[in-house]
Amino acid sequence: MVFKKPIAFILFLCPFFNSLSKEKIDSLLVVLENHRQFDSIRVDILNELGFEYWIVDPAQSENFGSKAFELAEELGYIEGIAYARRVIGVSHWSRGNYELALYSLYDGLEKYKAVSNLLGQANCLLNIGLVYADRRDYERALEYYFDAEKAFQELGEIDRIATNYNKIGTIFIEQEKYGEALDYLLKALEIHKTSGFMYGISGSNNRLGVLYYKKGELDKGLGFFFESLGITKENDDKHGTASNLNRIGCIYLEKKAYEMARKYLEEGKIYAKTVKATMILRDIYFNLKELYGEAWTIPKCHGLFRPVFSDER
Repeated sequence: MVFKKPIAFILFLCPFFNSLSKEKIDSLLVVLENHRQFDSIRVDILNELGFEYWIVDPAQSENFGSKAFELAEELGYIEGIAYARRVIGVSHWSRGNYELALYSLYDGLEKYKAVSNLLGQANCLLNIGLVYADRRDYERALEYYFDAEKAFQELGEIDRIATNYNKIGTIFIEQEKYGEALDYLLKALEIHKTSGFMYGISGSNNRLGVLYYKKGELDKGLGFFFESLGITKENDDKHGTASNLNRIGCIYLEKKAYEMARKYLEEGKIYAKTVKATMILRDIYFNLKELYGEAWTIPKCHGLFRPVFSDER
């Protein structure tokens, strides 16, 4: 049995699909309310809701993904199962539940292989790379990123190639291969700008901020973080906003501009709590501890190099 791609149905029903995430979510909730049949279409809608909630509320993302998974299993809808496993996996990754994330993502990868969906496989490979990157297993992360890139190149998925470039650039920053990192990040930024993919533009700017921070060019890094912050706030990307605010607070902490550091870290704490971004929240608390409880002679920034979440989409 051949199933249509979920995205095609959602694009047809949701005129606001290309607007902000909240509008997409609101539109999808209306579609879900009006679609009473428990069929593959309902699975598609639930999965798309899980996808949109990734950057708004990861716990809610898991909730919709789980509902999609249960219904898809009852229907024997393999593509729906695969997408649900990916949604659930990324929601776990974003909250630091790495083993649960890998369990779901590897299952999703196998399901996509079963139906010969190369794009689904490539997306799962990229997601698995994210988990290993966050666990600082950089060689394994790069292995999955390069496998994903090969599949994206074969499919001609330019935007996904650029997203993957951002991830590879992040690893090279960690490995202090700054020239290679800059090359990948600038290529990603150019592609995202050409396509107008705001999450990707934000992610590239964020990583360029990290790159210049590590090179000791704090003001240049700060400029890229503010560029990223403007986009995440405009798109109501609370997870990305929390990440940017923490990183801006980090730089002000290192510059010993303590009032500015406090301002951005406290604001970041609010955003991180809103979306239950536990890893970012933990980093912010560490940085606030440095700010309020330490002598400030050698500030230690926490979470500055944590992979960005929202541009993964």
